[in-house]
Amino acid sequence: MCSSDLTEREDPVSASALKEAVDEAGRQNLAGKMADAQQDIRGNRMSDAAQKQKQIDDALRSLVDSLENRREQELARLVKLLRKAEGEMEELRAEQKRLLQKTRETQAKPDSPEKTEELKRLASRQRELKRKSEEFARRLSRMRAQEASKNSGRAAGRMERADQRLSQGQGGEAEQQQDQALEELDKAQEDLAKARQKAEQELAEEQLAKISDSIRQLHQRQVNVQDELVRLEGLRKTKNNLTRGELQSLAALSKVETGLSAETKALEGKLTAAKVFVLVLQQAGEKMLESAGQMSKRQTGEPAQQPAQAAEALPPAPKADDTPRPEPKRLI
Repeated sequence: MCSSDLTEREDPVSASALKEAVDEAGRQNLAGKMADAQQDIRGNRMSDAAQKQKQIDDALRSLVDSLENRREQELARLVKLLRKAEGEMEELRAEQKRLLQKTRETQAKPDSPEKTEELKRLASRQRELKRKSEEFARRLSRMRAQEASKNSGRAAGRMERADQRLSQGQGGEAEQQQDQALEELDKAQEDLAKARQKAEQELAEEQLAKISDSIRQLHQRQVNVQDELVRLEGLRKTKNNLTRGELQSLAALSKVETGLSAETKALEGKLTAAKVFVLVLQQAGEKMLESAGQMSKRQTGEPAQQPAQAAEALPPAPKADDTPRPEPKRLI
Protein backbone atom coordinates (compact mmCIF):
# COMPACT_ATOMS: atom_id res chain seq x y z
CA MET A 1 0.00 0.00 0.00
CA CYS A 2 1.53 3.36 -1.00
CA SER A 3 1.68 6.25 1.45
CA SER A 4 -0.37 8.53 -0.81
CA ASP A 5 -3.32 6.10 -0.68
CA LEU A 6 -3.08 6.01 3.11
CA THR A 7 -2.99 9.80 3.33
CA GLU A 8 -6.00 10.16 1.03
CA ARG A 9 -7.99 7.86 3.27
CA GLU A 10 -6.87 9.26 6.65
CA ASP A 11 -6.85 12.97 5.81
CA PRO A 12 -7.93 13.77 2.24
CA VAL A 13 -7.82 17.53 2.84
CA SER A 14 -4.14 17.50 3.87
CA ALA A 15 -3.36 15.06 1.07
CA SER A 16 -4.91 17.39 -1.48
CA ALA A 17 -2.96 20.36 -0.15
CA LEU A 18 0.32 18.44 -0.11
CA LYS A 19 -0.17 17.09 -3.61
CA GLU A 20 -0.81 20.59 -4.91
CA ALA A 21 2.32 21.84 -3.17
CA VAL A 22 4.39 19.06 -4.75
CA ASP A 23 2.89 19.84 -8.17
CA GLU A 24 3.58 23.56 -7.74
CA ALA A 25 7.19 22.85 -6.77
CA GLY A 26 7.49 20.84 -9.97
CA ARG A 27 5.95 23.62 -12.06
CA GLN A 28 8.39 26.17 -10.63
CA ASN A 29 11.31 23.77 -11.18
CA LEU A 30 12.71 24.45 -7.72
CA ALA A 31 15.04 21.47 -7.86
CA GLY A 32 16.46 22.69 -11.17
CA LYS A 33 16.94 26.22 -9.85
CA MET A 34 18.76 24.87 -6.80
CA ALA A 35 21.07 22.84 -9.05
CA ASP A 36 21.76 25.93 -11.20
CA ALA A 37 22.59 28.00 -8.10
CA GLN A 38 24.99 25.29 -6.95
CA GLN A 39 26.76 25.37 -10.33
CA ASP A 40 27.04 29.16 -10.13
CA ILE A 41 28.64 28.91 -6.71
CA ARG A 42 31.14 26.30 -7.94
CA GLY A 43 31.92 28.55 -10.91
CA ASN A 44 32.41 31.52 -8.58
CA ARG A 45 29.52 33.37 -10.24
CA MET A 46 28.33 34.72 -6.91
CA SER A 47 26.08 37.44 -8.31
CA ASP A 48 24.15 34.94 -10.43
CA ALA A 49 24.00 32.51 -7.54
CA ALA A 50 22.65 35.18 -5.18
CA GLN A 51 19.95 36.10 -7.69
CA LYS A 52 18.87 32.48 -8.10
CA GLN A 53 18.88 31.97 -4.32
CA LYS A 54 16.57 34.97 -3.98
CA GLN A 55 14.20 33.45 -6.55
CA ILE A 56 14.28 30.12 -4.74
CA ASP A 57 13.61 31.80 -1.38
CA ASP A 58 10.65 33.75 -2.78
CA ALA A 59 9.20 30.62 -4.39
CA LEU A 60 9.56 28.60 -1.19
CA ARG A 61 7.90 31.33 0.89
CA SER A 62 5.02 31.48 -1.57
CA LEU A 63 4.74 27.70 -1.45
CA VAL A 64 4.64 27.65 2.37
CA ASP A 65 1.99 30.38 2.48
CA SER A 66 -0.10 28.53 -0.07
CA LEU A 67 0.22 25.26 1.83
CA GLU A 68 -0.73 26.87 5.15
CA ASN A 69 -3.85 28.48 3.69
CA ARG A 70 -4.82 25.58 1.47
CA ARG A 71 -6.05 23.30 4.26
CA GLU A 72 -8.29 26.00 5.68
CA GLN A 73 -9.69 26.76 2.23
CA GLU A 74 -10.33 23.09 1.51
CA LEU A 75 -12.07 22.58 4.86
CA ALA A 76 -14.24 25.67 4.33
CA ARG A 77 -15.19 24.34 0.90
CA LEU A 78 -15.93 20.91 2.37
CA VAL A 79 -18.22 22.39 5.04
CA LYS A 80 -20.10 24.31 2.35
CA LEU A 81 -20.50 21.17 0.21
CA LEU A 82 -21.70 19.09 3.16
CA ARG A 83 -24.29 21.70 4.14
CA LYS A 84 -25.60 21.71 0.59
CA ALA A 85 -25.62 17.91 0.57
CA GLU A 86 -27.75 17.87 3.73
CA GLY A 87 -30.40 19.89 1.91
CA GLU A 88 -30.25 17.57 -1.10
CA MET A 89 -30.56 14.53 1.16
CA GLU A 90 -33.63 16.03 2.79
CA GLU A 91 -35.21 16.49 -0.64
CA LEU A 92 -34.36 12.90 -1.64
CA ARG A 93 -35.95 11.58 1.55
CA ALA A 94 -39.06 13.67 0.94
CA GLU A 95 -39.37 12.32 -2.61
CA GLN A 96 -39.00 8.74 -1.41
CA LYS A 97 -41.57 9.32 1.31
CA ARG A 98 -44.08 10.70 -1.21
CA LEU A 99 -43.46 7.76 -3.51
CA LEU A 100 -44.02 5.29 -0.66
CA GLN A 101 -47.32 7.00 0.20
CA LYS A 102 -48.41 6.89 -3.44
CA THR A 103 -47.54 3.19 -3.63
CA ARG A 104 -49.66 2.48 -0.56
CA GLU A 105 -52.61 4.37 -2.01
CA THR A 106 -52.33 2.55 -5.32
CA GLN A 107 -51.89 -0.86 -3.68
CA ALA A 108 -55.08 -0.29 -1.65
CA LYS A 109 -57.13 -0.08 -4.86
CA PRO A 110 -58.83 -3.17 -6.33
CA ASP A 111 -56.84 -5.07 -8.94
CA SER A 112 -57.35 -3.71 -12.44
CA PRO A 113 -55.38 -2.91 -15.60
CA GLU A 114 -55.34 0.73 -14.48
CA LYS A 115 -53.76 -0.25 -11.16
CA THR A 116 -51.09 -2.27 -12.96
CA GLU A 117 -50.28 0.68 -15.21
CA GLU A 118 -50.10 3.02 -12.21
CA LEU A 119 -47.66 0.68 -10.46
CA LYS A 120 -45.48 0.70 -13.58
CA ARG A 121 -45.49 4.50 -13.59
CA LEU A 122 -44.43 4.43 -9.96
CA ALA A 123 -41.67 1.99 -10.91
CA SER A 124 -40.34 4.57 -13.37
CA ARG A 125 -40.27 7.22 -10.63
CA GLN A 126 -38.56 4.77 -8.27
CA ARG A 127 -35.96 4.05 -10.93
CA GLU A 128 -35.14 7.75 -11.18
CA LEU A 129 -34.80 8.06 -7.40
CA LYS A 130 -32.52 5.03 -7.39
CA ARG A 131 -30.31 6.76 -9.97
CA LYS A 132 -30.18 9.90 -7.82
CA SER A 133 -29.32 7.92 -4.70
CA GLU A 134 -26.47 6.10 -6.45
CA GLU A 135 -25.02 9.33 -7.83
CA PHE A 136 -25.42 10.96 -4.43
CA ALA A 137 -23.57 8.08 -2.77
CA ARG A 138 -20.61 8.62 -5.10
CA ARG A 139 -20.51 12.35 -4.34
CA LEU A 140 -20.75 11.78 -0.59
CA SER A 141 -17.76 9.47 -0.75
CA ARG A 142 -15.70 12.27 -2.29
CA MET A 143 -16.85 14.55 0.55
CA ARG A 144 -15.38 12.24 3.24
CA ALA A 145 -18.93 11.28 4.32
CA GLN A 146 -18.26 7.57 4.01
CA GLU A 147 -21.02 6.28 6.31
CA ALA A 148 -23.62 8.50 4.65
CA SER A 149 -22.35 7.28 1.29
CA LYS A 150 -22.75 3.63 2.30
CA ASN A 151 -26.29 4.19 3.56
CA SER A 152 -27.24 6.09 0.43
CA GLY A 153 -25.86 3.20 -1.62
CA ARG A 154 -27.86 0.69 0.42
CA ALA A 155 -30.96 2.82 -0.10
CA ALA A 156 -30.34 2.67 -3.84
CA GLY A 157 -30.24 -1.13 -3.62
CA ARG A 158 -33.62 -1.17 -1.83
CA MET A 159 -35.00 1.19 -4.46
CA GLU A 160 -33.86 -1.09 -7.25
CA ARG A 161 -35.71 -4.02 -5.69
CA ALA A 162 -38.79 -1.82 -5.20
CA ASP A 163 -38.61 -0.87 -8.88
CA GLN A 164 -38.57 -4.54 -9.87
CA ARG A 165 -41.56 -5.36 -7.65
CA LEU A 166 -43.56 -2.40 -8.95
CA SER A 167 -42.80 -3.38 -12.57
CA GLN A 168 -44.15 -6.85 -11.78
CA GLY A 169 -47.28 -5.44 -10.17
CA GLN A 170 -46.23 -6.58 -6.68
CA GLY A 171 -47.15 -3.40 -4.82
CA GLY A 172 -47.12 -4.93 -1.34
CA GLU A 173 -43.57 -6.23 -1.59
CA ALA A 174 -42.53 -2.94 -3.21
CA GLU A 175 -43.85 -1.07 -0.16
CA GLN A 176 -41.54 -3.04 2.13
CA GLN A 177 -38.49 -2.24 0.00
CA GLN A 178 -39.45 1.43 -0.22
CA ASP A 179 -39.91 1.66 3.53
CA GLN A 180 -36.47 0.12 4.11
CA ALA A 181 -34.97 2.49 1.54
CA LEU A 182 -36.42 5.40 3.51
CA GLU A 183 -34.84 4.06 6.71
CA GLU A 184 -31.44 3.93 5.00
CA LEU A 185 -31.88 7.52 3.83
CA ASP A 186 -32.76 8.58 7.38
CA LYS A 187 -29.50 7.02 8.58
CA ALA A 188 -27.61 8.73 5.76
CA GLN A 189 -29.06 12.08 6.82
CA GLU A 190 -27.83 11.58 10.39
CA ASP A 191 -24.39 10.45 9.22
CA LEU A 192 -24.17 13.43 6.87
CA ALA A 193 -24.86 15.82 9.76
CA LYS A 194 -22.09 14.16 11.77
CA ALA A 195 -19.66 14.50 8.86
CA ARG A 196 -20.51 18.19 8.50
CA GLN A 197 -20.07 18.79 12.24
CA LYS A 198 -16.69 17.03 12.15
CA ALA A 199 -15.55 19.18 9.22
CA GLU A 200 -16.74 22.33 11.01
CA GLN A 201 -14.77 21.32 14.10
CA GLU A 202 -11.63 20.70 12.04
CA LEU A 203 -12.06 24.08 10.34
CA ALA A 204 -12.48 25.84 13.68
CA GLU A 205 -9.36 24.14 15.05
CA GLU A 206 -7.41 25.05 11.93
CA GLN A 207 -8.42 28.70 12.20
CA LEU A 208 -7.72 28.85 15.94
CA ALA A 209 -4.32 27.22 15.53
CA LYS A 210 -3.34 29.82 12.92
CA ILE A 211 -4.13 32.77 15.22
CA SER A 212 -3.10 31.22 18.54
CA ASP A 213 0.09 33.31 18.79
CA SER A 214 -1.87 36.49 18.05
CA ILE A 215 -4.41 35.66 20.78
CA ARG A 216 -1.68 35.00 23.35
CA GLN A 217 0.09 38.26 22.47
CA LEU A 218 -3.18 40.19 22.68
CA HIS A 219 -3.87 38.73 26.09
CA GLN A 220 -0.44 39.64 27.42
CA ARG A 221 -0.65 43.19 26.07
CA GLN A 222 -4.08 43.58 27.65
CA VAL A 223 -2.64 42.42 30.98
CA ASN A 224 0.07 45.07 30.57
CA VAL A 225 -2.59 47.75 29.96
CA GLN A 226 -4.42 46.71 33.11
CA ASP A 227 -1.22 46.71 35.17
CA GLU A 228 -0.35 50.20 33.95
CA LEU A 229 -3.84 51.43 34.77
CA VAL A 230 -3.53 50.09 38.31
CA ARG A 231 -0.14 51.80 38.67
CA LEU A 232 -1.48 55.16 37.49
CA GLU A 233 -4.52 54.88 39.73
CA GLY A 234 -2.22 54.21 42.66
CA LEU A 235 -0.28 57.38 41.85
CA ARG A 236 -3.50 59.36 41.55
CA LYS A 237 -4.69 58.17 44.96
CA THR A 238 -1.33 58.97 46.53
CA LYS A 239 -0.99 62.49 45.07
CA ASN A 240 -4.66 63.27 44.32
CA ASN A 241 -3.70 64.03 40.71
CA LEU A 242 -1.32 63.00 37.93
CA THR A 243 1.66 64.87 36.55
CA ARG A 244 1.76 66.02 32.92
CA GLY A 245 4.06 63.13 32.07
CA GLU A 246 1.72 60.63 33.72
CA LEU A 247 -1.27 62.10 31.89
CA GLN A 248 0.65 61.69 28.64
CA SER A 249 1.27 58.05 29.58
CA LEU A 250 -2.46 57.65 30.18
CA ALA A 251 -3.28 59.18 26.79
CA ALA A 252 -0.80 56.84 25.13
CA LEU A 253 -2.34 53.92 27.01
CA SER A 254 -5.77 54.89 25.68
CA LYS A 255 -4.39 54.72 22.13
CA VAL A 256 -2.82 51.33 22.84
CA GLU A 257 -6.17 50.02 24.10
CA THR A 258 -7.94 51.38 21.00
CA GLY A 259 -5.35 49.60 18.86
CA LEU A 260 -5.87 46.35 20.74
CA SER A 261 -9.60 46.61 20.10
CA ALA A 262 -8.95 47.04 16.36
CA GLU A 263 -6.62 44.02 16.32
CA THR A 264 -9.23 41.96 18.14
CA LYS A 265 -11.83 43.00 15.56
CA ALA A 266 -9.50 41.96 12.74
CA LEU A 267 -9.13 38.48 14.25
CA GLU A 268 -12.89 37.96 14.19
CA GLY A 269 -12.88 37.73 10.38
CA LYS A 270 -10.40 34.87 10.52
CA LEU A 271 -12.69 32.68 12.63
CA THR A 272 -15.69 31.92 10.43
CA ALA A 273 -16.11 28.46 11.96
CA ALA A 274 -15.54 29.20 15.68
CA LYS A 275 -18.75 31.13 16.37
CA VAL A 276 -18.50 31.07 20.18
CA PHE A 277 -14.89 32.22 20.03
CA VAL A 278 -15.88 35.09 17.71
CA LEU A 279 -18.55 36.21 20.17
CA VAL A 280 -16.02 36.34 23.01
CA LEU A 281 -13.62 38.34 20.83
CA GLN A 282 -16.40 40.78 19.94
CA GLN A 283 -17.24 41.32 23.61
CA ALA A 284 -13.56 41.77 24.50
CA GLY A 285 -13.10 44.30 21.70
CA GLU A 286 -16.10 46.32 22.91
CA LYS A 287 -14.76 46.36 26.47
CA MET A 288 -11.37 47.55 25.19
CA LEU A 289 -13.01 50.48 23.41
CA GLU A 290 -15.01 51.31 26.53
CA SER A 291 -11.85 51.30 28.64
CA ALA A 292 -10.00 53.42 26.06
CA GLY A 293 -12.84 55.96 26.14
CA GLN A 294 -12.61 56.26 29.91
CA MET A 295 -8.84 56.68 29.74
CA SER A 296 -9.23 59.46 27.17
CA LYS A 297 -11.30 61.24 29.88
CA ARG A 298 -8.33 60.84 32.25
CA GLN A 299 -10.02 58.07 34.22
CA THR A 300 -7.75 55.48 35.83
CA GLY A 301 -10.09 54.03 38.43
CA GLU A 302 -12.99 51.60 38.23
CA PRO A 303 -14.69 53.17 35.13
CA ALA A 304 -11.54 52.41 33.14
CA GLN A 305 -10.31 49.32 34.98
CA GLN A 306 -13.55 47.35 35.00
CA PRO A 307 -13.92 47.05 31.19
CA ALA A 308 -10.17 46.53 30.89
CA GLN A 309 -10.37 43.62 33.31
CA ALA A 310 -13.28 42.16 31.35
CA ALA A 311 -11.30 42.45 28.12
CA GLU A 312 -8.37 40.74 29.84
CA ALA A 313 -10.49 37.59 30.04
CA LEU A 314 -9.73 36.73 26.42
CA PRO A 315 -10.30 33.03 25.72
CA PRO A 316 -7.15 30.97 26.00
CA ALA A 317 -5.71 30.37 22.57
CA PRO A 318 -5.01 26.72 21.74
CA LYS A 319 -1.41 25.65 21.65
CA ALA A 320 -0.17 23.73 18.67
CA ASP A 321 -0.28 20.47 20.59
CA ASP A 322 -3.82 21.20 21.83
CA THR A 323 -5.26 20.68 18.34
CA PRO A 324 -3.58 17.57 17.00
CA ARG A 325 -3.92 17.03 13.27
CA PRO A 326 -2.95 13.98 11.24
CA GLU A 327 0.72 14.11 10.37
CA PRO A 328 0.83 14.41 6.57
CA LYS A 329 2.62 11.51 4.97
CA ARG A 330 4.90 11.83 1.98
CA LEU A 331 3.15 11.73 -1.34
CA ILE A 332 6.27 10.84 -3.28
